[in-house]
Amino acid sequence: MDEDGWFPQSYVWIFLAVVLIIRFWIYGPIHFNPDHICDICVNSNNTLLLSCRHCFWCHTCTDQTFGLIRQSAWPVRCPCNVPVTLNHAQHFLTPDTSALITRRVKEWSIPGEQRLWCVNNPCNTLLIRTPGVKQNIPCTDCSFQTCSICRQLGHEGNCQIEETTQQTLAISDAQKYKRCLKCDQMIELNTGCQHITCDECSYEFCYLCGQPWIECRATCESSAEFIPREHDLAAAFVADET
Repeated sequence: MDEDGWFPQSYVWIFLAVVLIIRFWIYGPIHFNPDHICDICVNSNNTLLLSCRHCFWCHTCTDQTFGLIRQSAWPVRCPCNVPVTLNHAQHFLTPDTSALITRRVKEWSIPGEQRLWCVNNPCNTLLIRTPGVKQNIPCTDCSFQTCSICRQLGHEGNCQIEETTQQTLAISDAQKYKRCLKCDQMIELNTGCQHITCDECSYEFCYLCGQPWIECRATCESSAEFIPREHDLAAAFVADET
């Protein structure tokens, strides 16, 4: 205290800072708003003010939005098209969703063609491979080795595709599915044009010729005769009705 019995001004600021820190840890970020309705479900009034300063999301909608996000749609954006950062929404996410999106963001930072997952299913740790180079890559968590080419258990010599994998590929060919050239993700075209963006690695390619979209841009021979899937289904429905 000073001579008049008052605390110095610096102590007041320290006290206010401590109060704000305690509030942050108990109630979450300062942009927590208990009195606004969620813009998504229009039910909850326990909401988070987003970075745009206009939109409000509740705990459940924030958690579900982050939990369901894919790389092609990352980062999460509000209706104002302003990014919602993970740090901003952290206190509105469950521990499982927070861990999941943290792991996904780490995976997305690695080019799709370099991603490889441990062949040991209970482990499924992300590994890094050199595209086109045959390697048996050891997992740092479980010590299993995964072949960088066929993605099966590590082995010597040429890759032998398992019978189940061959059956899967045969069914995929019959159903006209395509595999992403970068990450090998299986993709089905249900609606729309042949311009595909892989949900797993964001690689863009032509569904018909398989070439990178920047090179094809619907100029391949198959494009002239291409009929979107929904048109085929509509035609088949009309034929059945008649």
